[in-house]
Amino acid sequence: PFIVSSKKVLAWKKEARVQIAAQWGSRETIGGGIELAINIQSYLGPRQKIDTDNLAAAPLDILEKSGVISNDYWIRRVVSERHRDVDNPRVEITLTEYEET
Repeated sequence: PFIVSSKKVLAWKKEARVQIAAQWGSRETIGGGIELAINIQSYLGPRQKIDTDNLAAAPLDILEKSGVISNDYWIRRVVSERHRDVDNPRVEITLTEYEET
């Protein structure tokens, strides 16, 4: 058995990859040995329903596939929050170096 993404998820991933690559530019990929923290703020449209934990998986995959990070293994802390913005659905990602608290 395997999981197949919906057409909407595949379309989102394609667009997100283009946007992230454009924003990241020619900076080097963040490689192994640097532990990271990620904050994912997901703003859903009017009828979107998805569990908060599922909102973290796609951005992690996209950061890796876009060449921002070498492997999502290096993400040590994940904060994922769900909001609603019917006029401007989006995902905002903040990536920082992990600091022990």
